[in-house]
Amino acid sequence: MPLDGQSLSQDRRNNMHRQVNRRSPDRREQEFIPFPNDVKEKIIRDGDGTLINSWGEKLGKQYKDISTSRIRKFFGGIELMIEFDINSLQLLRPQLAYVVGKESNKKVKPVLKDFRDQVDSCIGLVKDQQEFENLKKFLESIIAYHRYYGGRE
Repeated sequence: MPLDGQSLSQDRRNNMHRQVNRRSPDRREQEFIPFPNDVKEKIIRDGDGTLINSWGEKLGKQYKDISTSRIRKFFGGIELMIEFDINSLQLLRPQLAYVVGKESNKKVKPVLKDFRDQVDSCIGLVKDQQEFENLKKFLESIIAYHRYYGGRE
């Protein structure tokens, strides 16, 4: 019998309650690779191929829980823009936010939100045609590595 006078069954229930309330490893908050602003600027402003490749791979792998169709749907809007148009590009930002808000899968939503945050911040850096082309190359890299690492269909 426990020293504090509780019955053995009450003590067991308390232990079980503590075990149930512990966060299991699969329910932890997902951690995302920090994507520094100076790297984003070099990718968008300079079109640094090495950074486009390495960060495209890191992010493509990180976003493998997002369906390919979700990424392509957004990228399709950018691909349709033949020439840089700041207004059209800026209007893609709320579309990304809508996709995140609409997502109901609790596993995918934080990943999709991080994708949106990173792409949104890159869009905010684009000021001319060349930077727009660099953004497109970067997104193509993410999509390619997303597929390579088994991104969802």
